[in-house]
Amino acid sequence: MITLDKIKIISTLDKIKIIDNSYFQTIIKNDIVVEQKYTAISPFLLYIELDYLENELVIEFTGKILLDRYNELINKK
Repeated sequence: MITLDKIKIISTLDKIKIIDNSYFQTIIKNDIVVEQKYTAISPFLLYIELDYLENELVIEFTGKILLDRYNELINKK
């Protein structure tokens, strides 16, 4: 069986409903917020990036986010 352990989703910023900015690293250039990032490593990888210049949302995570349901991650079946 072919399984995928890391999933990356790319979308637009309008898909974000609630953000607690205190968890995000904010990158400011010329007094303008251009990007925000959040990374968690344990117990699974979770990466969220908000790119305001490109209007892009990136969410990346490992299959471990499913905990006991890990074996149900996207597969060829």
